[in-house]
Amino acid sequence: MKRLLAEARTKKIRLAIATTSALPNVSALLEQTLDKESLSWFEIIAAGDVVPTKNLHQIFIIMYSSR
Repeated sequence: MKRLLAEARTKKIRLAIATTSALPNVSALLEQTLDKESLSWFEIIAAGDVVPTKNLHQIFIIMYSSR
C-alpha cells in the first residue's frame, strides 16, 4: 500500500479516504503504518464521525460537495 500511495503522489494523483471509522482512528493508523506526514497526502479524509449516521453514502456526498 505504501508503494502504491508513493507512486500515486509522484504522478500527482489526487488521494482521498472515505471511511466509517472516526478520524482519530484513521489518523493513528496512517501515522503508525505510513508516515507522520501521511495525513497531508490526502486531499480529503471523510470519516464516520463527520456525518450524523455512519453511512458511506453520506460520506461520499460530503466528499463530492467539498470538491
